[in-house]
Amino acid sequence: MDQSTTVLFGLPGVRVRRVDQVESGARVVHVETAEGGSAASCPGCGVVSVSVKENVVTRPVDLSYGERPLAVAWHKTRWRCREPLCARLTFTEVIEEVPAGRRTTGRLRRAIACAVGDACRSVATLDLRRPEHPVGAHGCVGHRVR
Repeated sequence: MDQSTTVLFGLPGVRVRRVDQVESGARVVHVETAEGGSAASCPGCGVVSVSVKENVVTRPVDLSYGERPLAVAWHKTRWRCREPLCARLTFTEVIEEVPAGRRTTGRLRRAIACAVGDACRSVATLDLRRPEHPVGAHGCVGHRVR
């Protein structure tokens, strides 16, 4: 896909492969890890892997863009660590905005923190699906699109 789509999406560390629109009208942005950086470095020993175990898709929740829901499908690689002294056998690519084990992007977490901190709201009162809500004004989505 055109680099301008990646620039428009604006999530550092990934590039946009394609965007699909599902039956409900929601959009799914398919991304892959951008070249460069340390995405293939073993978190256990730091050695860069060249041994692919499999390709996987994760779906971190992100800010919405526009009036319709937006979902992210991150196509990434599960690597094998071949370093004999390392206890880690496999690991997946990570980027700064979506660290290992996180299910949300950093920009979504920052938007929620602003809504809670600046508007003195509790997390329980946030309806992330509504665009007119304080967090919704940042375009947050609180549900997955399938």
